[in-house]
Amino acid sequence: MSQVEDSNAMADVVMTEQESAGLERSDGMLGASGIGGANSYNDVTGNQLGDDSHNRKRRVFVGNLSYRTPWQALKDHMRQAGNVIRAEVFSDSLGRSAGCGVVEFETEEMARLAISNLNDSVLDGRPIFVREDRENSSLRHNTPFQRSERRKIVIWNLPASTKWQELKDFFSKYGSVIRADVKRTYDEQVTKMGTVLFSKESEAEEAIAAMNGKDFQGHILHIRMDRFS
Repeated sequence: MSQVEDSNAMADVVMTEQESAGLERSDGMLGASGIGGANSYNDVTGNQLGDDSHNRKRRVFVGNLSYRTPWQALKDHMRQAGNVIRAEVFSDSLGRSAGCGVVEFETEEMARLAISNLNDSVLDGRPIFVREDRENSSLRHNTPFQRSERRKIVIWNLPASTKWQELKDFFSKYGSVIRADVKRTYDEQVTKMGTVLFSKESEAEEAIAAMNGKDFQGHILHIRMDRFS
C-alpha cells in the first residue's frame, strides 16, 4: 500500500481571492493557518490511476468536496460502492485543496454503482456529485490541479443571507457547477462575496455575461473571472 499523505497534510486554508485581505480557511472562513497539499491513496503499489480507456471506466470524478475532506474520508465514503483501488483529492498550484478528486474502483461495475448511488450523497456536510472521469489521469497525476483557471467566477454584493447551496443551484442554469462557496470571515462575519467553479470555461463566461450587473434577490451582482485560481 502506498500512502502519499494523511489528513494532517490536508489544506486547512484556501485563498480564493487576494482581495479578500486574508487567507480563506477550508470551511469558507477567513483567517490565518497553515497550507498543506494534495492527498492520495493507492491499494496497489505502483498503480497510478491508469491512463488507458479500461482504467478510465473504473474511475469516477468527485466534485463539491469540502476543502477539509482528506483522501481517507473520500476513500471511506466511496467504499459504499465497492473496493477502492485509489482515492485522490486534487490540490492547486499552491498546495491547497481544489475541492474535487478522483476515485478508482476495482471494477467498472463498482464505478457505475458509485455514480448511481453516491451522486448527491453527503460527505463532510456537503452533497457531492459523482460522474465518470473524462480525463487522461496520467496528465495530472502527481501534478497540481490547476485547471480551475478561467472556470471559476467571483461574485460580489450577494445578499447577506445567501447560502452556498442556493448559489450553486442558481448558477447551475449556466452549466455544471463543480463547487460553490459563500465567504465568511473567521468570526462568521458576512463578506457578501462568493465563488462558483464551473466544469467549462464557456459556462463561466456565460454566467458572467448573463448575471454581471444584474439583480439577484434585490442586489446588483458584480462578477468576473477569479484571477487567482
